[in-house]
Amino acid sequence: MIVKYKHGDFMIEQEVDGYTGAFEFVSRVEEALHMEPCGLCDSTDIRRQARKHDKFTFYELLCRSCGAKLEFGTVNDDHSPIYPKRRDPDTKKPRPNRGWAKYERKDSNDSDDYTPIDDEPKQKAKSPVEWLVDVTDDATVKKLRAAAIKADVAVSALYDHLAEKFATDDEPPSSDELLMEATRWIKTR
Repeated sequence: MIVKYKHGDFMIEQEVDGYTGAFEFVSRVEEALHMEPCGLCDSTDIRRQARKHDKFTFYELLCRSCGAKLEFGTVNDDHSPIYPKRRDPDTKKPRPNRGWAKYERKDSNDSDDYTPIDDEPKQKAKSPVEWLVDVTDDATVKKLRAAAIKADVAVSALYDHLAEKFATDDEPPSSDELLMEATRWIKTR
């Protein structure tokens, strides 16, 4: 089966095996060619760039407004699908700013090494409820809400307290830690 996929001003055509092959082809094309706004400045003035250095080719999206880049990786070689690098390769945790980063030279003399600038994303701060939903499961949120209602304490006040106490920690609190702190705080009301 031949699949023709129109993306912007150009047409991509490939022979695939059946509908699952067509689905895989289209999903790879969309992932590789999707032009998303910059993760640092939200600009849509983005261009694709492929650079060669020695025997390696580097694929990236480049923000023309702030200079940030979103790097892409390949699985094996130049003919394998490419994907946006959104996770740190060592920790496997998501990179900040959806993978977009600015780079600066480590040494202005002769070093070719670059290091990412730690820019904070331009996004609004999370509310205590959003923070709580991100760090724990639904069952714990329901238990916290039930405890506050039973003790006739404003649920929002409890969430505010928990977010204030734990939001700056490096590791999110466990469900048990949240429930113990909620119980302690409710008893002091």
